Amino acid sequence: MIFVLAAYGDAPSPWPGRLLAVTALAILIATPVFVLQTFRRSRSGDDASSDIYAGLTGARALDSVRPGEVHLTFHTYSGLIIYFVQRRHDVVLPVDQGKILLGRMLRYNCSWGLLSPGCVFIPFLSYFEYRAQMKKVAAAANG
Repeated sequence: MIFVLAAYGDAPSPWPGRLLAVTALAILIATPVFVLQTFRRSRSGDDASSDIYAGLTGARALDSVRPGEVHLTFHTYSGLIIYFVQRRHDVVLPVDQGKILLGRMLRYNCSWGLLSPGCVFIPFLSYFEYRAQMKKVAAAANG
């Protein structure tokens, strides 16, 4: 404290105020830039939802369900603070791949969905949709 008093006398140091102003300015500039980049990325389809299908075999669009396959309909949610994106995944795939896909979609919703405006409801909606679709997977596996 002595060195501050020696440099400024009785006046308070201007550095905490300047640091606060620079930090606030950086946040005000960086936040809209980050939101716009995230919004553009989600509109182009180049986001984390494309990784959901990585490594899955036999997934195809809905035409007809063959024995040993299951038809899944699941919604994924993402967004950031001021916007919200809901995607409907309507896919037919083998039963064992269906379990993997549903787990990935639930994990996606519980991570990326928590950044969107509906973050309070998304985990509950996702869990109940996950359970309903897992019942379809179990029914397809049994018969």
